[in-house]
Amino acid sequence: MVLHDILTFFSASHISELLAHYGLWGLGVIALIIFCETGVVIAPFLPGDSLLFALGAFLASSTVSPLLAIGVMIAAAVAGDSLNYLVGRSAIGQRMMNQRILKPHHVAQTKHYFEKYGPATVFIGRFIPVIRTFAPFTAGMGQMPTGKFMLWNGVGGSCWCVFFITLGYWLGSVSWVKSHMEWMALAIVALSVMPVGYQFVRRVAR
Repeated sequence: MVLHDILTFFSASHISELLAHYGLWGLGVIALIIFCETGVVIAPFLPGDSLLFALGAFLASSTVSPLLAIGVMIAAAVAGDSLNYLVGRSAIGQRMMNQRILKPHHVAQTKHYFEKYGPATVFIGRFIPVIRTFAPFTAGMGQMPTGKFMLWNGVGGSCWCVFFITLGYWLGSVSWVKSHMEWMALAIVALSVMPVGYQFVRRVAR
């Protein structure tokens, strides 16, 4: 029952209703979700890609300014990663690791991306669920220089928000997409987790 309520709340139809009835307040709620997904390291389960896509699709037929929506989401995404990074750099982050509050395999997976792609993981991770939540935390734990982190954080957050909101905006006017928004959201999630799945299969196959 709880799972059903959560899925209903984050569904494309509910997001559309939220924005239609509450306007800028609804936009604020979505921004808060984006902030929490990227800023609260224990909340990687929150939607990101599909939520931004649903927002873009709604904007195609609303009076809310797309530029305003994109700006608010970028601010939320960058602020979330910044908070996550600072927690990782602090003693709290080390304590969370030592007490295994975080799932070790998620952290190990993110460290693997850092070893393979370096600081660009902060950018790449934006487009991969779970990784985007743990990348800034791991960057903070690894004492990544703040200036370098903020550069990749800003570029990654901007590209992520612009890409998915614009994609939803363009496709939101297509009748088939409008009537199959839930399936589109699931397809986006599936495509997003493919890189993680590929890495997992490679490790198992070794």
